[in-house]
Amino acid sequence: MEVYQPLEETCQAALDLLGCDLAWLLEVEDESLCSRALVSAKGNSAAEVFLWRLHGTAARHSRFPLEPQTNALATLLMAGSVRLNLPIAELRSLPDGLRLARAFNQLRHAYLHVLPLYAAQTPLGLLVLATDERANVEHWQNASLIKILSMQACTALQNRRLMASIAAREAQMRADQTFLKRVLDTMGDSLLVLDEQARMQYVNNRLLLISGYAREELYGKSVGMLFHASTRDQLVRNLQRNGRGTLKFSQQLVTREGRSVPVLMSRATMQSNSSELTILVLSDLTEQKQREQALEQQSERLQALNRAAQALNATFDQQRVIALLLHTIREIIGSTQANVFLPASEHAELFYILTEESLSTPNTRPTLVHLGHSLAGRAALERRSQLHSSSQQRNEIAVTSSGDALALPLIVADKLVGVLEVLAPSEGAFSRDDVEFLENLSVVAAAALEKASLYQSLQQRAMALQQTYDELRRSERLKDDLLQSLSHELKTPLHKIMMQLQILDDEMYGALNAEQHNSLRAALGWSAQLAGIVDEIVIVQALSADDLHFTAVDLARLTAQAVRKVRMLAGELQLEIALEIADQVPPARGDETHLLIVLEQLLDNAIKFSPEGARIEVKVLQDSAHSVLICVRDHGIGIPAELHERIFERGYQVESGITRRFGGVGLGLAMVRRIIEAHNGRIWVESAPDAGSAFYVQLPIFDTRDSMNAHAASA
Repeated sequence: MEVYQPLEETCQAALDLLGCDLAWLLEVEDESLCSRALVSAKGNSAAEVFLWRLHGTAARHSRFPLEPQTNALATLLMAGSVRLNLPIAELRSLPDGLRLARAFNQLRHAYLHVLPLYAAQTPLGLLVLATDERANVEHWQNASLIKILSMQACTALQNRRLMASIAAREAQMRADQTFLKRVLDTMGDSLLVLDEQARMQYVNNRLLLISGYAREELYGKSVGMLFHASTRDQLVRNLQRNGRGTLKFSQQLVTREGRSVPVLMSRATMQSNSSELTILVLSDLTEQKQREQALEQQSERLQALNRAAQALNATFDQQRVIALLLHTIREIIGSTQANVFLPASEHAELFYILTEESLSTPNTRPTLVHLGHSLAGRAALERRSQLHSSSQQRNEIAVTSSGDALALPLIVADKLVGVLEVLAPSEGAFSRDDVEFLENLSVVAAAALEKASLYQSLQQRAMALQQTYDELRRSERLKDDLLQSLSHELKTPLHKIMMQLQILDDEMYGALNAEQHNSLRAALGWSAQLAGIVDEIVIVQALSADDLHFTAVDLARLTAQAVRKVRMLAGELQLEIALEIADQVPPARGDETHLLIVLEQLLDNAIKFSPEGARIEVKVLQDSAHSVLICVRDHGIGIPAELHERIFERGYQVESGITRRFGGVGLGLAMVRRIIEAHNGRIWVESAPDAGSAFYVQLPIFDTRDSMNAHAASA
């Protein structure tokens, strides 16, 4: 680059004057030392080797941080003193000096001569000279060569900065001129620059577009050629340098074809060298009015679209959506006819046609039509708008209007929900704004129709679900009533049967042999089992707090009693039951009979689900100031987490094989929960597959005030 040529010449002068082997000039710029010129007496390849060794690249304008603590060159510069015959080996002791020393050693240089370059105590740069042998520096100093070379290097650096600044300003001026011309050429108004004789020196693109002239037809010509003959001469006289008249703001610009365009003219002057230039700005009032009208119409249509969107989204009735859509089209577009085609779900390829007339007539069933190759059919098939111009052949598509016709598919998430067909007023044509408005409206209408359809479908499903739910409720009540009635009806006969069987077993009617006793006792066991099932049904179906007799229940005693009842069965299965009762467990508030049922049921479940030889742990303790806790833990098959709630439902059993092995109808845990909830208590399970199960029952502690209230009520 030419801007660096003086710097390279300075380096070459250092080689010639001082007999050095390498000259390297660096400049301070942006808080860094920038390599600007590098000349080697051993040739350009040696310089490139030096740079490669230093940076791994041959780039001549590399940068070094201007930080003495991290860079050897910065250390030498900021020291501010000339260093002559500095052994290159000493560079290794400076920050990051090892890399620099290796680069010089690569070219077999042994000594450095460092000249810091300052101007008014401001660092400009650094001139580094290298020699293979120790130099005769006394000769350099006596001849003032060091001083001369330093001054030359400072001057070269200052000149480079000045040239770079001038080049930057020139580039900025060119950019500003280009930008100004671009602004003038793209501005919305026409602009002319006139000389003192009212001749055109510059016109922007906007004027060329309005007038129809080319630049070469206007430059150097009188501006009067652009204005109406009635005002031309007076206008030119007023625009010339000696003109004194007043300009009218409103003028008529005449185009190349002779068409008049009303413009609003404003004037300004500026000095250019020794002459005065006039600047005219012409605003096209016709286009301004057209823009105002277009903006006003666009604003009205946006407001209409917004109102329509709000109205369409506010209703969930499909026919109401269509009526609002057609009314909006008639009001904004002025269309005499618009139709909506909805797919008939029960007839493939058929559509229902709905119009304002059909929607306003009560009890009118929409007509089914086949769209075929009609305009609406093509819109439905191709999934894009179809415009039928009035100039097209009538036999191409099925339309009856003499004006334009537009069919727009109503699509939501790639699903066709209908087709909108709009006919332009008689002999009329759709403008681009009309088509854009209808396309936007069709998007809103499609979403509203889909929403209304989904709402209608949801309503139908909700009604069907409600009917199903009501039927299930009736069936559930009927089943509950039947089970309740059946259980009560079975209870008395069962007890009578058991009494008679017990009388026979007691030989009140005569002696029995061993086989007869065994048969009677088996029948008694089966009857007791059936009676237990009936009791479970009664408890699950109808038990409430009103059916319980609350007293202070000694849970330690009651739990021990339940454990004694099942020990024999557990022993047959080689199961160990460990009972642990904490000290001073307070009595619970409960119905002793029903709590015994709960304990027996939980122990029975633990026995059922425990493998042979396993251990069952039962604990009773006080877990808070207001409650006591019972825990029954087994080491059986466990229960998955997702079934922890379901096992307390009526009829649910974890594993059908257990049912076949031990029997039961799946009411045990449902009955337990019913009893505990009637006690205002809580039951839950902690379990995982193959990790056993722990059932917890939490009951309120008996309060002596409960006993006092009960005595007062009975009194």
